[in-house]
Amino acid sequence: MNNFIEDVEEIYNFIKKNTDVEEKIHFIETYKQKSNMKKEISFSEEYYKQKIMNGKNGVVYTPPEMAAFMVKNLINVNDVIENPFIKVVDPSCGSGNLICKCFLYLNQIFIKNIEVINSKNNLNLKLKDISYHIVHNNLFGFDVDETAIKVLKIDLFLISNQFSEKNFQVKDFLVENIDRKFDVFIGNPPYIGHKSVDSSYSYILRKIYGSIYRDKGDISYCFFQKSLKCLKEGGKLVFVTSRYFCESCSGKELRKFLIENTSIYKIIDFYGIRPFKRVGIDPMIIFLVRTKNCNNNIEIIRPNKSEKEEKYKFLDSLFLDKSEKCKKFSIPQKSINSDGWVFVDEVEKNIMDKIEAKSEFILKDICHSYQGIITGCDRAFIVDRDTINSRKIELRLIKPWVKSSHIRKNEVIKGEKFIIYSNLIQNEIECPNAIKYIRQYKKSLWKEENVKKERESGMSFNGGENRKFSKKRKLYSHTNHVTIDLLLIREAILVQIYIP
Repeated sequence: MNNFIEDVEEIYNFIKKNTDVEEKIHFIETYKQKSNMKKEISFSEEYYKQKIMNGKNGVVYTPPEMAAFMVKNLINVNDVIENPFIKVVDPSCGSGNLICKCFLYLNQIFIKNIEVINSKNNLNLKLKDISYHIVHNNLFGFDVDETAIKVLKIDLFLISNQFSEKNFQVKDFLVENIDRKFDVFIGNPPYIGHKSVDSSYSYILRKIYGSIYRDKGDISYCFFQKSLKCLKEGGKLVFVTSRYFCESCSGKELRKFLIENTSIYKIIDFYGIRPFKRVGIDPMIIFLVRTKNCNNNIEIIRPNKSEKEEKYKFLDSLFLDKSEKCKKFSIPQKSINSDGWVFVDEVEKNIMDKIEAKSEFILKDICHSYQGIITGCDRAFIVDRDTINSRKIELRLIKPWVKSSHIRKNEVIKGEKFIIYSNLIQNEIECPNAIKYIRQYKKSLWKEENVKKERESGMSFNGGENRKFSKKRKLYSHTNHVTIDLLLIREAILVQIYIP
């Protein structure tokens, strides 16, 4: 990784020089040959691979087909003809795979419509000037990763032969001041949940975005709010993001914010299909306009089925127009509210309405539901039988550790791990061995804000069952996509439903 970063620095400094373009391209091609880097592989792809190998958190590479789809469905020809100085920004641009797709798309529009653009806007753009115009006037980006910004500039130079120092900045978009507004936002903001955010940074975000970033909120929520603040009235935005906010309790304020401040015109709901390699996130792509139109309809596109074998059929249908392996329908925006977004067509909605109308009770009338335990530090609380015996951990605290992967149809498979249920500890003197074991992870525990705010001793955790129901019958459930009344479960979260 360090060698790659040093190479990027060397290439970046070379293309900054006031030398011939061909000389710069030759320098880069020579580097690729020496490094056994395939000619068609971008520096962005290589950098992403290096970051994955080094376990960087929250980094998701947008596949080229998805990036092209997002650009094509966001910006149309007329947008450019009406405003050839349209400002397109990626607020978390990383190494620029979205920005590069924007350049290629805009370049085609300018070339095909150069005469109309010049005539309508009293310009005198030449074909040879188009690349310079786009790189210096149309494209912008921010990211906290300095190396990623340099990689972006290298890749953009390779496809445009242009270099812009000022349009792509090393800057924390969420925290730092952005002194201009943009016409278009496009992005794949980082998916970083509350547990993985440094407590001091989380504190700053809560001060700025406290209305939507709370509880188990995700950093991506903040990107929505700040982006809309920096988006011109009537401007457009597309984000690929985790669909968790559509249903989670923590996403309620974000849902309300989007409904009240934007017109959503298209949603791609992957419906359990995961297009990102090595990333366990259920995504969606949301397109919206910063304007309020109560009567607009939202086009919903989703797979016909959520099974794994449907994955490539759906992706090919969506991104490559190969076949119609997706379901398309529209819903009124006024049909969704802050309680939760459920995307069903008219037939499905009618069925749900009939069931609800004929039901004598709903789920909350007959049971209590709880999310599974969040320890904040599994190493401190999850143990095997050998550890229990060797450390003589008090057995009254030991409970079975049930994970979502243990749940099968009609059965719960017994695992080899157990949890030290430290919430049962009332007096530390009574459980010295458990306390001693947990305390060896004290530093890790106190880094977790969600744990820290719940206890003073550092020995308890969030979630889990209410002791009042601990010995009653339980229904364990996990799923990638299920709707039961207003209980919406996502991303294989273990939920324990206690039946009185």
